[in-house]
Amino acid sequence: MPSPDSERLNIFPAATRDDWLRAATAALKGKPLDALTTRTPEGLAIAPLRERVADAAPLTPGGRWIASARVDHPDPDAAARQALDDLEGGANGLTLVFEGAPSARGFGLPVADQAALDRALRGVELDLIHVRLDHNSGARANAAAFAALVKSRRLDPAAMKVDFGFSPIATLAACGAFSAPWPEIAGALGGQVNGLRALGFKGPFLAADARVWHEAGAGEAQELGAALATAMAYVRLLEASGAALEQAFAEVSFVVAVDDDQWMSIAKLRALRLVWDAAQSACGVAATPATVHAETSFRMLARRDVATNILRNSVAAFSAVVAGADSLVVLPFTSALGLPAAHARRVARNTQALLEHETHVWRAGDPAAGAGALEALSDDLAQAAWKIFQSFEARGGDMPGIVAATVDGSFAAEIAGVAAVRAAAFAEQRMALTGVNSFPDLGEAKAVVEAAAPKRDKRLTGPVAAEPLPRARLSEPFERLRDRAEAIAAKTGAAPVVFLANIGAVSDFGARAAFAKSFFETGGITAPDNDGFVDGAGVFQPGAMVAAFARSGARLVCVCASDTALSRSASDASGPNDTLLARALAALRRAGAMRIHVAGRPEPMNASPAPDLRFVHVGANALVLLEEALDVADA
Repeated sequence: MPSPDSERLNIFPAATRDDWLRAATAALKGKPLDALTTRTPEGLAIAPLRERVADAAPLTPGGRWIASARVDHPDPDAAARQALDDLEGGANGLTLVFEGAPSARGFGLPVADQAALDRALRGVELDLIHVRLDHNSGARANAAAFAALVKSRRLDPAAMKVDFGFSPIATLAACGAFSAPWPEIAGALGGQVNGLRALGFKGPFLAADARVWHEAGAGEAQELGAALATAMAYVRLLEASGAALEQAFAEVSFVVAVDDDQWMSIAKLRALRLVWDAAQSACGVAATPATVHAETSFRMLARRDVATNILRNSVAAFSAVVAGADSLVVLPFTSALGLPAAHARRVARNTQALLEHETHVWRAGDPAAGAGALEALSDDLAQAAWKIFQSFEARGGDMPGIVAATVDGSFAAEIAGVAAVRAAAFAEQRMALTGVNSFPDLGEAKAVVEAAAPKRDKRLTGPVAAEPLPRARLSEPFERLRDRAEAIAAKTGAAPVVFLANIGAVSDFGARAAFAKSFFETGGITAPDNDGFVDGAGVFQPGAMVAAFARSGARLVCVCASDTALSRSASDASGPNDTLLARALAALRRAGAMRIHVAGRPEPMNASPAPDLRFVHVGANALVLLEEALDVADA
């Protein structure tokens, strides 16, 4: 039976693409439609409107995923308590992170120590959960210790769900060396996999771990291209050790970082499935779905205003589930500060519990299927990744192309180019991390982490060497500014401060004063509010502004008002260039302001350049401007 509202809803005519084009063209007021197209740091175009793809097939069937928790405390007894807390709190998988692993970040379980591993997993029913191993160069010894533990507990390996996670290429990229030439590495690893298989373990055994490229600043296509090249190197390794080609494909898994760019994270995981299917098709085998483990991005986490990490993790985790990840780790929101404590771990696992039990998003298989924008982005990413993969494959030689490109540094240089584009967008606030380069909280409470101190990452040495890839979080440059501001406060007894010279009514200065306050506080420079400096008739009062500036003790000033207000002639103007802005600048200079900023761009104000004058706006390099401001505050 039709809905009572159906007739009223149907009175609106169906909108067409031409309708949208006319409306968009009118709204742009002469700007080209291309102005609505955005580009990723790699240059992929994202159009503003895509039509539905009516015949799109879902890439995943839907269903529950494995909610995994990291076991990474260096004290095995503490690790056991945390693991049991996580399992009792809703997790159904554990990721065993060993010391020295690229993802351990100075912590992790003792390497190759069966007794320590037994203690860390005391009380854990290993045959009832999913287990992932996250290794360093000691991966083979760790796997042997785990297999021995399974045997000592009289568990049936065939009944267990274990991803052994061997990832020597990621270890090379992150830590700098192979202990032997690739053919020896491949032969020894293939032999160990045969041994594990003979014990009854079913795998997956090797993991194409893209996190190392993600944390180095790679773009999504670069991550996928490198991951696919790595996976194919592992497929060949397994096939050379005696596995059938179909079996070799099934025994390789993927590890992928997901971040707070919801659409890009969904598209990245969908594109991964597309290129994996294409690789199997090219090899003449029936396509089986990729096994994908997702982890929320460490690159996006901040150590300032850490509660905002909870929101970023939530978006990233939602994206992974929508895109059909088989398993997921949500990094605790304090991970950038140190080893997470109980509260942060609880929030991490509850993020997954909310997704499973309250959103029920897993009930739909690939809900992005058919959405024009996501289908197009997935396809574009897959095509770009495939080209990168082919560039690795074309290298030839006695080692896989991805290994050769890691050893000679060529891939690192390509990643650095993309990372620089992203870093510039972040510095110019065209990309945002709330609490970091916008809307910071200078009064935040300190978060609690475990007392354990991280160990320094060790650079590996060996006959096959590479320069380790950098690993950096996006927020680090702004965190260094905040650290410097706190050091100035400790030295002088007062935090650096900028005086907001607000001109006109609140309607004139309010928006720009709010922007300026956020802008300066991202660098740890406080910006107290005020009500502006006009009399009852709305006439600008330079004397009141100068008096307030003197009381503030500030060396820095930011003039805030609309372009119209600042360009307006003063009521007693002596010439055509005697604007409110010019009057304010002159008064502030006479009062001793050492550096004056203006909120806005210079062009609409017809402002004359001056050595002491800076303009703050989206698109200006905030890192440079704030560093200069701190230089003045610290002079």
